[in-house]
Amino acid sequence: GEIKPDEIDQVFFIKFINFMGERGISNITTKKHLKNLKAILKWALDKDLHTNYKYAQECTKAMKNFVFEVNNKVYLKEKELFALEKVDLSNYPEKHKYRDLFLFQIYTSLRYTELELLDDAIVSESTIKIYSEKNKDFVVRPINDKIHKLLIKVKQDSVYRKTIKIYNEHIKEICKLAGVDSEIFEVKYYGKKKEVIKKSKFEKISNHNARNTFI
Repeated sequence: GEIKPDEIDQVFFIKFINFMGERGISNITTKKHLKNLKAILKWALDKDLHTNYKYAQECTKAMKNFVFEVNNKVYLKEKELFALEKVDLSNYPEKHKYRDLFLFQIYTSLRYTELELLDDAIVSESTIKIYSEKNKDFVVRPINDKIHKLLIKVKQDSVYRKTIKIYNEHIKEICKLAGVDSEIFEVKYYGKKKEVIKKSKFEKISNHNARNTFI
């Protein structure tokens, strides 16, 4: 039946999380929906459309009954990074560019959105500076000769101007060719239900994992 804002309490939020889980929506995704719901309730409260001042507190109490954050972080081990550097891509000339960009990301820990600003980067012998819109400040990374050479190739190839989807697809394929295929286990929660998914490591590699691997 209809639920009024003033009736929203801990029980409601528990039922909501379970409802989403039963429909195949993971808790981490449900958490985003809860954030949106709380934003709507706050807006309505500010407009005097309800008097439920405890909705946020009730939501927090409900969430304590569930697991939301699971460490599924994936990164390349040293031997996998070495394999990535050395894998023979002579039959895949287009992929050299994407490997160079991925290695550059690993060595600098730059976000993909920061790579898109490489054309305006300030480069010296020892550092690269990129203005980050996210942080409203310059991101400064140390570089050496190896990274400097990669930077020259990366800027020449301009792969960072490609879509992130194409970039990620190439990264997965390159990692597969490099033998980055050990079994990994991804854990997800749907309400109270725990699901463990087995995958080959290369399937979970994307540009985000460069920052996890950062050396």
